[in-house]
Amino acid sequence: RLVGSEMCIRDRLQSVPDVATLLVYVDGEEIPMADPEDIPDGETDPTCDCWQYDASENSVRFYGSAVPDYGDDVDIFYKPLEGQPRTLPF
Repeated sequence: RLVGSEMCIRDRLQSVPDVATLLVYVDGEEIPMADPEDIPDGETDPTCDCWQYDASENSVRFYGSAVPDYGDDVDIFYKPLEGQPRTLPF
């Protein structure tokens, strides 16, 4: 389920990911992960067209023009952490 705001939108994940394996696509286009230099000093949100993993909510947060529009296909691929099984919908 996607939850939106003016600056970002969140997509909760089904299981805890190995963050290094996360790949995020919107309408088939790969979206880059936020780089630490994209986050201004004293801030928590990046200033890029990117995504960031939010461990506190186990979600991917989108920023800037990377925020999906209503009806866009969002695909998030990752390897779950060991001991964190993933339930597939099929």
